[in-house]
Amino acid sequence: MPALTSAAPRLMARGLGLDVRHRDPGLFTRPRRAAIVSNIDLEVAPGEILGLVGESGSG
Repeated sequence: MPALTSAAPRLMARGLGLDVRHRDPGLFTRPRRAAIVSNIDLEVAPGEILGLVGESGSG
């Protein structure tokens, strides 16, 4: 296991979010929004590995 250091993060993000807009099938329906994730803070230090995993078919 690598030793912990006080080095600055290689990647830092604050307040990330993701919304998707989708339509119901129909001529007169309005698009709807759905929040997938919101207010995510993330730090990845040098030497760390980050993996994102979702459901099968999620992209």
